[in-house]
Amino acid sequence: MLGRGSFGTVYEAQWQARHVAVKVIPNVAEAAEPIEAIIGKKLRHAHVVETYSFERNPHKKGEAWILLEFCGGGSLLQAVRKGTFKDAAGRGGFNIARVVGTALEIAQGMDYLHSRDVLHSDLNCSNVLLTTEGAAKISDFGLSRAFCGQTQATETFGTLSHAPPELVGKGKLSRGADVYAFGVMLVELTRGERAYQGLQPFQVMYAKLCADKESYQLTFPEDTPEPLVSLGRACMQRDHKLRPPFPEVVARLQALRSRVATQSREES
Repeated sequence: MLGRGSFGTVYEAQWQARHVAVKVIPNVAEAAEPIEAIIGKKLRHAHVVETYSFERNPHKKGEAWILLEFCGGGSLLQAVRKGTFKDAAGRGGFNIARVVGTALEIAQGMDYLHSRDVLHSDLNCSNVLLTTEGAAKISDFGLSRAFCGQTQATETFGTLSHAPPELVGKGKLSRGADVYAFGVMLVELTRGERAYQGLQPFQVMYAKLCADKESYQLTFPEDTPEPLVSLGRACMQRDHKLRPPFPEVVARLQALRSRVATQSREES
């Protein structure tokens, strides 16, 4: 077993000579197909986990399988907890080139999803997988939805720590919700720990809804380059209309990656 979530259990398997991950979902109506399978089968991008097929278990009524691309590097959250993004030289802090490179891959995947009018709606480090080579791929479309407007009313949201204020407080979903979640992930990558670690859910909700409570707000480490800090803060703006769209996020990260590469060459 690779993992278990609220929507099913995931196993490693072989299918048509492919190494795959199989998400087993119980209690699927006979004529129904889960939204994550419908959406996933239409997506093809280097930084999005590929959905190969949707099948029904012929031996167990109501059980369905979603066959997915296998990613052997585990989740991004596991990598963060293992210290994958820490400074390899042992000087403390984080590896800026690795953080920016991974963040750029996630942003490119999200830019693709939004270009296809798909909101992820639960973007977080648990829902980004890594290949054995370390490439990031966005996964788990259980809460995703097709989206063409500016905002959409909803009664559900994913991970509280990554949900924006307007979604938690007013049930308003927009492309900006995914951008906000991405900003939270930037904090996690640079700090090497989960957002709001050690806080209770009611404290996290308080932080989301009370703009003046700075003691609960997310912050970057002091040695974080200013362009990354300003990008993260822009993504986490309280007003969803002020958050940058993913094409801009991608462009800013590409510029930062070039700057980091230049500095590295000059120092070597």
